[in-house]
Amino acid sequence: MPCLHKQPGLRSGALPAPLLASLLTVVLAPACSIFEKTYDSGGFGTSPSGGGDDGAVVIDETDADADADADADADADTDTDSGVGDTGAADTGGSDAMEVDCTAGAYPASAGIDECVSRELRCGDEVFATTDGGATLMDHHDYVAWYCTPSPAGDYTGPERTYSLSVPAAQRATITLEGPCGELDVFAFRWEFWETEGYCPDVGNNVWECEIDDGRAGGVVAVEADTTRDTHYLITVDSPSGAAANFGLRVECE
Repeated sequence: MPCLHKQPGLRSGALPAPLLASLLTVVLAPACSIFEKTYDSGGFGTSPSGGGDDGAVVIDETDADADADADADADADTDTDSGVGDTGAADTGGSDAMEVDCTAGAYPASAGIDECVSRELRCGDEVFATTDGGATLMDHHDYVAWYCTPSPAGDYTGPERTYSLSVPAAQRATITLEGPCGELDVFAFRWEFWETEGYCPDVGNNVWECEIDDGRAGGVVAVEADTTRDTHYLITVDSPSGAAANFGLRVECE
């Protein structure tokens, strides 16, 4: 479009034509350079394939880069979250759980060392067994007399498995019972006389300490040895209902 400006106060007859022409050239040329703008007919962003002038392309690329950065950040966040989730799942997925076979006869219903103790345990041991074929020396009367529990969950008159455990001086032992196959509880009571004289307590004896987890499907008890010498405990797995069941037992010390 031509750049036409009308200057007020100038008449064509007021000055000679050549001088007037020169004056108009000087006055009008800057005005055109200041106010004139040439538009690209393509416009900005009018073409889905990125058409338009150079400015439009730069803007589109900047937007695209920003979107790509945002997508990358989102992907990074997703990957990080996924990693945390995966790590959490691995940590909490029960990889330390004992795999107990509940099939009847999976573990031998064998006799123990004597009529009371099935075997001796040490720190780090993990055993799989069944209360089937175990001793029937202990019941709810004993557990009440030893102050394991003031109100037993059952009569505990069925077979039980009892283990002798020697805890190193100044260490703490955590005993974990995995009992998915039936109602089983775990007891830990301090008793030195099986080691020294070969017999287990009964209702007439005083037990120095007793811990119980009566969760019915396993549980955890913890005991601590004397600071200056190894301390002996008996660990018993028993069922309040009296029914025999398979189980796993682990001892961890620190």
